Amino acid sequence: MTLARARKGALFLLSVLVFYSIVSYPSRSADFAELAFTAVADAATGVGDLVTGSAD
Repeated sequence: MTLARARKGALFLLSVLVFYSIVSYPSRSADFAELAFTAVADAATGVGDLVTGSAD
């Protein structure tokens, strides 16, 4: 088994598990999506502050 084939299999398995968790636990999935979006938005704000040199 090559590394590329193993990576493709692992990605497929991860996709199936994510889909299963979304279908089985929609409220927890929504909470996780909100948390991830907030983290990305805060990180983007931090990078923007770093680039512009502005601090609170």
